[in-house]
Amino acid sequence: MLDIVIGRAGSGKTYHCLELMKNFLELRPLNAKVFFLMPAYMTYKTEHDFAEMMDSTANTYFYSFQRFARQILIETGGANI
Repeated sequence: MLDIVIGRAGSGKTYHCLELMKNFLELRPLNAKVFFLMPAYMTYKTEHDFAEMMDSTANTYFYSFQRFARQILIETGGANI
């Protein structure tokens, strides 16, 4: 499933996404993996906020767009490291 959430600053996009992630993980606690893509400047704060919400970040991955692209290249053999 892919959800794209857009809107103005301060409209509650991040909170909405965190709530969706929380609900999704509560329904499927053992086999679910959730990837959260966002601008680089938001990754730490968002991961921290989610950890406070859930008391854990198990099975959740918080990536900036560049870091996610690099991870894909590493896993598919397309990165020159």
